[in-house]
Amino acid sequence: MALLLSVAACNDNDDLPRPGFSKVELHAAASSNSGGGTVTIGDFAVSDFIVGTQEVNMMYLPAAAVEAGVTIENGTLKPNNDAPLAKSASEARELIVVTEGDHQTVKIGEGETHNGIYSEITFKLHKITGPSVNDVVSGKSFFLSGDWNGTAVVIFLENEESILAPSRSAEGYEVSGKSSFIINFNLDRILANVNFGAAEDFNQNGIIEIGPNNVDANGSIYTVIRNNINASVNFEVE
Repeated sequence: MALLLSVAACNDNDDLPRPGFSKVELHAAASSNSGGGTVTIGDFAVSDFIVGTQEVNMMYLPAAAVEAGVTIENGTLKPNNDAPLAKSASEARELIVVTEGDHQTVKIGEGETHNGIYSEITFKLHKITGPSVNDVVSGKSFFLSGDWNGTAVVIFLENEESILAPSRSAEGYEVSGKSSFIINFNLDRILANVNFGAAEDFNQNGIIEIGPNNVDANGSIYTVIRNNINASVNFEVE
């Protein structure tokens, strides 16, 4: 009996984070003003939204600095890239945050990370590849499909640029115990000032394509969307 109790105690301790660390989960989702049901931005009904990510790091002000009176405004943020959470989250992933018109929440990573105040997340877009990926999505780092007034629309990026997602709270979020955060991709902001009425199906294949290299002669709309993305991503406590 004593041996069983000892093993149980060890298992309980194994679940505890190291001193100065907390267990954290990180998720991703799409957000919009359309509420429940089908995701609709103006006259554009979203079908699928997929983002490829890699090298995800959470930027934080260490707990020791906070205790010494340092603030987000005058302190220096550090990446948590040496923490188990970062190692888990930095693997190349395919985040399917909308599928067949429905929102989904997707886990990016989990594990211990340093205690402190977190106010930024950085990550790189990653080209989606693999045997399970269909040809339409393969090679894209950002893929958004849907319907505009009865016409199929596909919006995509192929670049692997870095994205900075600030905390929704200007003060950041303190981690000093078990926590969960979510990165939000705001579809209203991503598609802000996009005039689908000006989009063309130049090759007349029945699909309006908006992507690099002026595909379907929609280069100007692609530029608007690409410029919107950096200001369309933030994170918050889940």
